[in-house]
Amino acid sequence: MSQSEQNIKQGFDELFLETLHGTLRGVLGDLATEVIIQHISRRYSLRWKEIPENIETFWEALKDILGPSASLLENLVIQQLCSTLGLERNEKDFIDIQRLKVKFEDT
Repeated sequence: MSQSEQNIKQGFDELFLETLHGTLRGVLGDLATEVIIQHISRRYSLRWKEIPENIETFWEALKDILGPSASLLENLVIQQLCSTLGLERNEKDFIDIQRLKVKFEDT
């Protein structure tokens, strides 16, 4: 991977983590967010900075903790990322974090 590609990937990863953290804090509050992050780190051996490379594992862990509510959080994160990246999100289209990452890297 070239340095430019690495910088783009790192840029998306940072944007994703920032958006994820802001969404979790906005919905769950600071304390609950930190407790969940620590729990996922301990139980699933998934550190915060590793989440972009293990998105599916993170969402599964969050579903284990929050149940169906995790899907709502995932949709909020996707909406915020689409907004930040200037992408329209058509509700008929299935957009996930991986697809957004590819779109970001292609720009």
